[in-house]
Amino acid sequence: PLDRRLDRTSFTTTQLQSIGRVFGDGIWGPVAQEVPLNSSFGVSIGDEFELAGKPLGFLAAATLSNDYAASNEVTERVFSAAGGVAPEVDYVGQLGTHSVSLGGLTTLTYQFSPEHQVTAEGVYNRLTSEEARRLEGFNIDSNTDQLNTRLRYLAQTVMTGQLRGEHSPDAFGDARLEWRGGLSRARRYEPNTREVLYRAFDGNYYWDNF
Repeated sequence: PLDRRLDRTSFTTTQLQSIGRVFGDGIWGPVAQEVPLNSSFGVSIGDEFELAGKPLGFLAAATLSNDYAASNEVTERVFSAAGGVAPEVDYVGQLGTHSVSLGGLTTLTYQFSPEHQVTAEGVYNRLTSEEARRLEGFNIDSNTDQLNTRLRYLAQTVMTGQLRGEHSPDAFGDARLEWRGGLSRARRYEPNTREVLYRAFDGNYYWDNF
C-alpha cells in the first residue's frame, strides 16, 4: 500500500498473511546451482530494392548476450565515521548474477527522387539482471553474527523511434530542408525484491524483524 507502512500497527495478522501470500512462489533466499557458460549472438542484414520504381533501402541488426557471474569471496565492511579500527559491519559471502542484454536496430530509407528522401529508424534495448546474494558476519549494533540474503530482478527497457526527411529541390538553390520527429520511452521494472535478515542465537539463525 502507498498510504500506510506495512506492519502490525496498520494491518491485522490475517491481512499481513494475505499480503505475504501474494509473492506466491515461497522462495525467500538463494539456492546454490551450477553457473552455465556465457553466450552471445548477433545478426545483421541490409539490402536495397525498388518500390514503385524508387529505391528503398533497409538495415536491421539484433544482438543477444547471456552472461553469468559468481563469486564466493564477496566482502562488505562498514566503518564508523567517528573512527575506529574495527568495522561496525563485517560480512563475507557469495554473490551470483545473471544478465541478459537484447538490442535491435532498424533503418528504412525511401528516396522519392534524387532531391527527396525519408528515413524511419527504430532502436530497442532491454537489459535484465538477476542477483542472488548471501552475506554472513558480525554486526556491532546487534553484537552478534547476522545472515543477510537478497533476491532481486531488474529489467530496464528503452525504445526510440524517429522519422526524418531531407529535401533539396532546385527551387532552394544550394539550400536543403531537413526535418525530424521522434518518440522515446524508458521503463524500469523491479518486482518482488526480497531481502531478509537473520540473527544468530544459540548457534542458529532466526529471522530478525528489523
